[in-house]
Order: sequence, then C-alpha cells, then structure tokens
Amino acid sequence: MNIIMKPGTPLRIKLNRGEGPSAECGHPVTITPSGGRDIWKDAETILNRWRRTAPEGGCYDKTDFWLDLGQGDGLDDYQGRYDLAKDNALGHGDSPTLRDHVLEHVAYIAGLFKPAHVDSWDTYMLNVSQYNKQLAIDCRDMLKRFFPADLARLERVKRDALQAPPKAGMAGPLTRALAQTAVKMQAARPAKGDLDITFE
Repeated sequence: MNIIMKPGTPLRIKLNRGEGPSAECGHPVTITPSGGRDIWKDAETILNRWRRTAPEGGCYDKTDFWLDLGQGDGLDDYQGRYDLAKDNALGHGDSPTLRDHVLEHVAYIAGLFKPAHVDSWDTYMLNVSQYNKQLAIDCRDMLKRFFPADLARLERVKRDALQAPPKAGMAGPLTRALAQTAVKMQAARPAKGDLDITFE
C-alpha cells in the first residue's frame, strides 16, 4: 500500500516525556493522522497537556520524540529531544512548537536558518560548514519534502541577508578573517629595494 503524505506530515510521531511527574513520564504516546487532522497539532495537544506540569523560569523537562517519515526505517527516520517548558515560548529556544523545532534544526544543518543568538551570517556559515556535507544534503531534501513553503521562505531570507551590505562595524568573523589575511599578505610583500625572487 502506498501512502501519499501531505507536505510537512509525518506518518507517525511518538513522544516520551523523560522528566516531570511520574504519571506522565515513561509512557510513550504515538500519534497517527486520522480523519484529515493535522498530526503536528495533535502532537502539540499532548505537549500542551504536559506543559501544565512542566517547569518555568527558564527550566525545562526533556522530552524525546521520533518521527516516521515513510523512509522505511519506521520511527527511527528522525529522532530528537524537545525541551518542554510551561511557557510555550520557552519550548525550545526560538521554536515553541515541535514542528518549528524540527524545521529550525533541519534548516540550521542545511545552511538555511541562522538563529537569533548568532551574531552574523558569517559566524553561522562557519559553524554550519563543520557538518558532514551529506547530512546537509539530506536535511535540504527533508525540507523539500516536508516543509516546501518554509524552504522557499528560508532561501529568500538567506539570499536577502547575504546580499545586504554589511552595517558599519558589523563585519562578521569570516569578513574579518579575510581582511586580516589581506593585511598579512600586504605586510609580507617585499619593500622596494628588497630582493624579489619569483619561481616559475
């Protein structure tokens, strides 16, 4: 049987609260789409129920999740940890919902999402260049398949940010590193009258 998935819709989402009241921990919940309902919203309903007993004031409870993306590996297609907090906005940094958390993490590795706490695109690009290139390709493929509208928006934001002229005094580390290299190269050039040997 072939299952046709709507963009952004996993086949199943499994949640397991790892910290918090014992009645809510260690009891995994698996959500499957039914009746045309949005599986991401159904997962959020469960997380919102758990948020009632989650900590606040910058603290969180670890919650594991697994996504079945129809890749043949079942619920091991994508897995991660979501930091559950009472205040939805503290759910996980800048991404309050599970869907946003997954989207931002995958887009970060794909080289398309600069978190607000990273000072510049230069810094971000240096950080993300350390990831395995195949992982970045896989993440971009996941964005195409599950988050096509978000992918177009993220690509537009990145393109606009990289085309914008840098603000005065706001050169990122990559720009500064290139400028420092140019200065060193200039200083290393022989002065007039020095012996200048060229090998061909």
